[in-house]
Amino acid sequence: MAFERELRTINPSLSIPYWDWDNDAGKLIGIANIIGLSSGRSLGRLSGEPDDGLGRAEWFSSPNQTQSLEEFEGDYYVFSSYLESEPHNRGHGWIGGDMANPMISPNDPIFWMHHAQIDRIWSEWQKRNPGEKPYLEGLERKLDPWDDIYDIDTIDDISNLGNDSYEYEDPIPF
Repeated sequence: MAFERELRTINPSLSIPYWDWDNDAGKLIGIANIIGLSSGRSLGRLSGEPDDGLGRAEWFSSPNQTQSLEEFEGDYYVFSSYLESEPHNRGHGWIGGDMANPMISPNDPIFWMHHAQIDRIWSEWQKRNPGEKPYLEGLERKLDPWDDIYDIDTIDDISNLGNDSYEYEDPIPF
C-alpha cells in the first residue's frame, strides 16, 4: 500500500492491477492453435529435460482454488500460513527468474501484480471472517533501518487495514 500511495502522489486515480493467476487466459490473440496446442490450457514453465515438452502449470489443485481460499472459514493461523506458503511462495518459484530470488524479486514488474492478488485474497478473507484477526501480528515492531529514512515507525503505520476504502474489481474477462 505504501508503494501504491507513492504512485498516487503522481496520479491519484492510479491503481496496481492484480494478476488473477487462477483465471486461465484461454486463447492467445484469438487463435486457439497458435503454437500447436488446442486444449485451451495455459502453458507451464519448462522444467526437466528438453524432451519433457511443454506442460500445464498445475498451480492449484482445481480451477476454483482461489475462490476456495477467499471463502476459507476457520483459523487465522491456518489460513495465513497456507496463503503465504502456497500461492504466494509458489508464485515466486513458478515464475522463476528475478521473482524466484527474494532479494531481487521486486525488479520483476509481475511482482507487484502477484502481490496485489495476494492482497486481494487477504482482503476478501478479512471481509468473510470479521471475527478473526484483521491483520498480521507484529505491527508494533520497529522497521529498522527504514524508520529513520521514512516518516514511519512501525508496520502498523503503513498498513491499510481496510481504512482506505480500497475495493478490488472483478477481473476483466479475456
